[in-house]
Order: sequence, then C-alpha cells, then structure tokens
Amino acid sequence: MDLVACLLPAGLPLHLETWSLDETAAQLTLRLTATQTLVHCPVCRFPTQRIHSHYTRTVADLPWAHLHVVLQLGVRKFFCANGRCTRSIFTERLPQLLAPWARRTQRPALDAVNAAMRQQPVSLPDGTVAVPVPPPATPPRAQQQAAQRAAQRQATYEQVWALHRQGWTVPVIAAQVGHSRHTIERYLRLPTWPVPQHRSTYGRSVLNPYKVFLLERWNAGCRTAMQLFRELQPRGYTGSYRRVAAYASRLRQAQGLPPRRQGRRQTLPVVAEPASPPLTPRRATWLVLGREDKRAAAETQQLAQLHAQDPAVAEAIDLAQDFTTLVRQRQPERLDPWLQRAATSTLEALQRFATGLYEDYNAVKAGVTMPWSNGPVEGHINRLKMLKRQMFGRAHLDLLSRRFLLAPRRGPGREPRPQAAAAARAPPAAA
Repeated sequence: MDLVACLLPAGLPLHLETWSLDETAAQLTLRLTATQTLVHCPVCRFPTQRIHSHYTRTVADLPWAHLHVVLQLGVRKFFCANGRCTRSIFTERLPQLLAPWARRTQRPALDAVNAAMRQQPVSLPDGTVAVPVPPPATPPRAQQQAAQRAAQRQATYEQVWALHRQGWTVPVIAAQVGHSRHTIERYLRLPTWPVPQHRSTYGRSVLNPYKVFLLERWNAGCRTAMQLFRELQPRGYTGSYRRVAAYASRLRQAQGLPPRRQGRRQTLPVVAEPASPPLTPRRATWLVLGREDKRAAAETQQLAQLHAQDPAVAEAIDLAQDFTTLVRQRQPERLDPWLQRAATSTLEALQRFATGLYEDYNAVKAGVTMPWSNGPVEGHINRLKMLKRQMFGRAHLDLLSRRFLLAPRRGPGREPRPQAAAAARAPPAAA
C-alpha cells in the first residue's frame, strides 16, 4: 500500500523515505523527499536543474483518525539559470500541497466552498442575473509577511512544548522564549497548533452599508471612483477615498474592464454582491448550529457544499446538528445513542466532548429532560464578578458587601423609603 497516496493528494512529486508512530504523543511522522528533476524559478519562470543545497521543512497535515500527522519534507534550493533574474537562489515549490512559508498543508474545506460560491451568478429580485463581486485581493508581500509571522508563532509553540516535555516550569519557559506566562499557559492548553482563524470583525467594513448604493450607481454607468466617493459623503460615509477606489477596482475586475478605464461602447454585465458572505470557521459553526427554518437558500447551499467536502466534516456536521436538536427539543431518549456515536467517532474532538458528558452524565441528562435552567444564576454570578473587578484595588470587603448585598432594588411597584421621599420634597437650601 502506498502510504503517500492514501494521505496526500495524488500526483505529488514526493517519495516516502521512512515513517514513525509515537503512540504517547499520538503523532504520525512521515519523512518525504521531493523528486522533481526540473523546477522553475518563481520570479522569472526559467527552468533549472542546478541544486544549491538541501534542507528539511516540517509542516502539519490534516489528522488521521486520532493521530496528528506531521510531514518532514526534504526539499532543495536551486540556482536560477537566468543571469538577468533578480533572484539567484530559490526554494522549490509544492503548490498542490502547501504555500510558501506555510507550516500547514492547504486543503481546507471552507476555501473550496467559498471558491465554488464565488463562481456562481447572483440572482436579483427583478429576475436578472449578475456577476458576483470578487473578494478583495491580499498583496503578495502582505501574504508573505503574515505567513512568516504565523511560522514564527508556530515555532515558538513547538519550542514551548519541547521545553515542557523536558520538565521546565512555566516561568522558566517564559524567560527562555521571551513571552509572558499567560502566553505560555495558553500554548500548553493547546494539544496541537490550531488552524489560524479570521478575526471576529472579518468581512465588516465601513463601506458595507453603502454597497447597495454603489452597485446601483455603478450599474447605471457611473464608474469613476472619485465621483462615487463624493456622492457617498453626503450620505454619511466617513471612510477614505482609497477604500472606495479599491471596491471600484473589484467591480472593474468583475466586469472584465482594464484598471482605471471605462468601457463606453461595451455592454457590460450587471454586478452584485454574493448572496451570502464567505465562510469562516466561526460563520460555519453558526451555520451548522443554527435553526433550519431560519436559514436562507444561499446558506442552505453553503452548508450542503460544506457537507460534501469531506467525510470527516460531514460526520462532524451530522453529530453537531443531532446534538443541538435533542437539546432544543428535550429528547432525553436520544442522548445515550448520540453519546455512543460520538464516543466511537473518528474525530478526536467529539470523542473528548463525549467523555466530558459521560463524566457529568446526571447533570446532562437533567438538562435535556427538565425545563429548568441555571442560566439566571450564571448571569448573576457574571454580574457580581464584573462589579468586583471594576472595584478591584479601590474597595475593601465592607464596601463590596454593601454594594452586593445592601444595594437598593428598584422595581416598578416599589415605593421610595420615607427618608428619601422627605428629602425629595424638602426645598433646596439657600446658597
């Protein structure tokens, strides 16, 4: 059996040298070497066979059952045979497996779903079909800098775990790697290096409320970014002109226009924003856990495409939706079969989740059976903790107890105290 063909995409120029299994760390390590005989320079695309040196590149791949898969790639550096090229030495690329500077193979299901949704036309309310606006492009230099920062963070994470396995304490590790104790503790709580996620404000822009007006004016023939910017300012737009110009550039790209030129004698297609935003891990989670009757048609299509990407993703979606259904509808008879499915799943995260539910089985069983909840109690605890932290360093126990226990309770039917009422009726003292 060819282990590379089972774990990696077909057609890769890689040869499996050795492999090792660490049962303690639940990690499968594959040592591979590149077999390309002719490579091309990434700058001038000139072919070459002159090898400069060899080095090992360590990347993480998708997990295999409960095992973490690590690839140790033996790749080479080459001399560029083009004397006029600005880069004399370069590293061979494996674009089907991973991006330059990346520390993790690139085969996420969300990217495949987003790419498929971007190519589909957008149906407008009047029945016409519009071409979708392409996503904003990230400059190559910014991508390279982000990949370098991510690689540096992952190298620090691996160093922290290596020192932790040697018995080093958290303060000593923090002093060695030059990070805070909070960062070291957070790294040690992560059994594996997590997949980078977008920030919580990903996709939000100061231009979003005005895109409908921009598309209306653009489809009407106004394709000058400065004119659009001037028309947006009286409507309350507080952003910059560069943001409007960048969006206009994306609209030109959707219609096939050259940059900063206006096709006057062409019949251009109508452009519109995609029906649903691109999927991120956070949005995909809400899409899976959301109620079916509240999903839009585009969201249902996104979820179906995500379900068809990978058997492991499909299994996770099915188990998550079944669990939310039995909790919302209070179906205690379905809890034990679900726990058995999750415990025997191929996904390690669901196995750990099922183990945690088994450890607190009585409380979980009561939670999906009885109509009562400890949510109000948790809300009061959260409020009290917030008040305590607001007064930290400025109050002792006597003031905290007065604010927590003796605070006046204001209600619609509660009358003020007699002293307070008399003070309110008394005339103000003369100055």
